[in-house]
Amino acid sequence: MASDDLEARKTSLEDRIDALGSWMIRFTWPVAVGLLMEFYAILEFATTQKWNASIDHMGLLLVTAGVAGELAVEQMSHTTERKLRRVNKEIDREADERIADLNLLVEQERLVRAKIEARIADRRLSFLQIESVADKLRECAGTPINVLALSVDSETIMFARDIVLARIRPDG
Repeated sequence: MASDDLEARKTSLEDRIDALGSWMIRFTWPVAVGLLMEFYAILEFATTQKWNASIDHMGLLLVTAGVAGELAVEQMSHTTERKLRRVNKEIDREADERIADLNLLVEQERLVRAKIEARIADRRLSFLQIESVADKLRECAGTPINVLALSVDSETIMFARDIVLARIRPDG
């Protein structure tokens, strides 16, 4: 399922939960008014017994209707919250998949970068190559030589340095 669709469903469910919360408050009012009416009847503020009984019955009716409404709203709210949790899990799953894909992409990019860096890294003479140069220079022992690097890049300078080191070695 597309992320935009999940976000739309999530927003819709959250709006429904908010609306159900408003309905819960609306159903709480009859309960409160009904309880007040019952207390009024119990305290017998009315002048006749018949009026007290009527007020008591209306109070009970309001309390019952309010509680029944609260129960119905709570059931709808609970169902909606369950749906919202499922949508949130789906959003989390999609996010985890996207993170895994991005982590894989980052690792691939890192490997490509490492290969490029290895390819463009300065070349150096290996120990065996320096030994080979030293062997060749032994044939010219005592002959002065100049090693001149015609470039100022680090690779050329390192080659020249390696050749000079091969020349000045004690056995070179």
